[in-house]
Amino acid sequence: MGAVQDPNAVLLQGVLAAIQAMTQMNMQSDQQNASMTLQQSHLQAATMQANAQQLQHLTNHLGTLGTEVGKAIASHPTRIQATLSHPSAVPGQSNDPRQLGSLTRPIPVGMSVAGFNYGPYVQSFQPQPNDKNMRRVDEATHQIVQ
Repeated sequence: MGAVQDPNAVLLQGVLAAIQAMTQMNMQSDQQNASMTLQQSHLQAATMQANAQQLQHLTNHLGTLGTEVGKAIASHPTRIQATLSHPSAVPGQSNDPRQLGSLTRPIPVGMSVAGFNYGPYVQSFQPQPNDKNMRRVDEATHQIVQ
């Protein structure tokens, strides 16, 4: 017959085997984590180096950009003609005061429509008793406001 083992010894051997297996799994997990951390640090270092190189190239190009533009302008002289335009000008509208549609004409060109009674409108813009403010037409509602 076989020898009878002590139940406490068997339990102790089982616990010891479980502890060894857990320890081995933890060591493997720690090694994987360390390897991944090392790979990440290498990738970050490579990214930082690439960013530094790009920044250096950009600095070199932008540092000489002003000089290059200045040389290009100096080597291609052209006559630049600029005209000042009124903020409310539409394309093709003149700034020449001699032309009828000009925004700089000192006296605007009058316009009238035959058969239209301007009286109420002219009266509404006339100064009224006790008026402190000039009357104007509201752009949104087209009503006369003070």
